[in-house]
Amino acid sequence: MLKERIFSAFGRILPGILKRPLNQIIGKYHEMIEESRLKESYSRFVKENSLVFDIGANRGDHAKILADLGARVIAIEPTPSLVTILKKRFSNNPKVSIEPIGLASTKGKLKFNIAEHSTHSTFADIKSPGLNNKIWKGNIEVKVTTIENMIKKHGLPSMIKIDTEGFEYEVIKGLNQPVKSIIFEFNKNMLEVTKKCLKYLDNLGKARYNISLNINHKTELKDWVDSKNLLLYMKDIPKNVLFGDIYVRFEDN
Repeated sequence: MLKERIFSAFGRILPGILKRPLNQIIGKYHEMIEESRLKESYSRFVKENSLVFDIGANRGDHAKILADLGARVIAIEPTPSLVTILKKRFSNNPKVSIEPIGLASTKGKLKFNIAEHSTHSTFADIKSPGLNNKIWKGNIEVKVTTIENMIKKHGLPSMIKIDTEGFEYEVIKGLNQPVKSIIFEFNKNMLEVTKKCLKYLDNLGKARYNISLNINHKTELKDWVDSKNLLLYMKDIPKNVLFGDIYVRFEDN
């Protein structure tokens, strides 16, 4: 009986599936896989009502997953068009608050470079390795503030997620105290930025690190290590790995 219901349901949806272009079906499948991996990854760092700063929120995909896990999310995004999307997407979700601003090491205004693909937009120098091969549409001046100012406004977060396309170090410099956990993106073409981030975080407290490669969102190291050993591991990263995430936790926090 159960088998018959499954085949019946599949028969109803199959025509609709077949009408879709194959690339759309594959794309949706990969989205579902990534969402599942992200949810599993984030569940290790957030609990019900944990406060999370999502820096570089883009369209809010990570913010949604974090909110679904019960976290209170501050979605921080400087791109005006994406802020509009975020406000519409989360208009009825009390777990997510939108901050239409950029983050940097100091408060003020900065030039924000708009990329053809919104995930590449950044405050970083677009002539830098890893960015000089992107297509750019122009730039705008936007207001920026610091993580510390966000903490004064919203409280100390349990987790900070940072995806700012090469501007991670300037964002992290706006933090003056350890938090429970930080996740920030690394790009193999911008390892100097990563090294600066690690050095700064080491000075904040007893930091320990792990890493995930590309978009698998699975920590690669059995044990959390110090920055020296993390960098040793990164020297042997396979050539087909261009980016990933660095996971940070402070043992004294």
